[in-house]
Amino acid sequence: MIKQLKSRDRVKKHLQTIHKQDMEENLITEVGDNGVLHLPALPCGTKPLSHQVAGHRYGVGKTKLGFLQNEDGTILKPVQSPPRGQRELDFYKRVFNPENINPILIKLRNLMPKYLGTWTSPETPGVVYMRLVDVAHKFRKPCIADLKVGPVSYDPEATPEKIEREKLKFPPALECGYQMIGSRTYEPETGEFHSANKVYFRTLNKDTIASEGLARYFTQGGKLRKDVIRHVLCKLQEIEHWFNIQTELMFFAMSILIVFEGDIQLEEKSENNQSYNSADSNHVGCVNGYSSIDDEVEVKLIDFAHVFKTDKKDMNFLAGLYGIQMHLKMLLKM
Repeated sequence: MIKQLKSRDRVKKHLQTIHKQDMEENLITEVGDNGVLHLPALPCGTKPLSHQVAGHRYGVGKTKLGFLQNEDGTILKPVQSPPRGQRELDFYKRVFNPENINPILIKLRNLMPKYLGTWTSPETPGVVYMRLVDVAHKFRKPCIADLKVGPVSYDPEATPEKIEREKLKFPPALECGYQMIGSRTYEPETGEFHSANKVYFRTLNKDTIASEGLARYFTQGGKLRKDVIRHVLCKLQEIEHWFNIQTELMFFAMSILIVFEGDIQLEEKSENNQSYNSADSNHVGCVNGYSSIDDEVEVKLIDFAHVFKTDKKDMNFLAGLYGIQMHLKMLLKM
């Protein structure tokens, strides 16, 4: 009993430390002697990413670097410190190399945000950004969710301390296979976005992550967007198919980014979007033909700082993907 109590206290202490770190990450605390906040210069023609739900934010953290929106509609992601940043940059370059003839990587391109090369500016000459297509750019009211996939979120090079920290961030991931990192959903009645961050999602467990996490994200006007869920499931099948045929790569701490159109009035104009209140909305049927709602739902793989070579299937990612699919199908039955 004493050992159990000590173990429980240790876990509680670690969770409190992680929560404190999360809260500190969301505060800008670096102030100069004259009381002026020191932030990295914003490159000309850019601004902080307005619809960001997770990841490094401008003005937050040690470097204060974060995602930016470019005036041309692309996203600028700062290359992280080595080895993570260089690994992610090299992976994007490899996948989108026009001379690449690897069929597995060529198929992967459609599942990722398109890489458009590196980007620098005179204002921040020492900072290299990856220039990516903004998956949410085409949406009027983008509803976005970031799901970190896989029960194991630490890579083979992680230190024992890193492994322990990752395990304690969201222990239910070992059972449900994934974590929700952030979300924002447009509420048409109020004209506002309702957001949730990782601090909220870490209060959930394996039994509530679907009902209070995923369902929260997919609910608009008090109604569960089952039409969107069905299309997300179809797109997840494409990702599942790719992971079932590839035995070259293992991905750790990678996320699935989901975006759907929150402007319901715009959605109702889509001639094929007749399932919003349909009695048949529990049915999941994926077809190869074009549907106009396909333009209103995007599902992409993001975050490639922990990609490693392998010679077998990535069962860690697949386990997480199966968990997401199972929970989405549960929502269709609600």
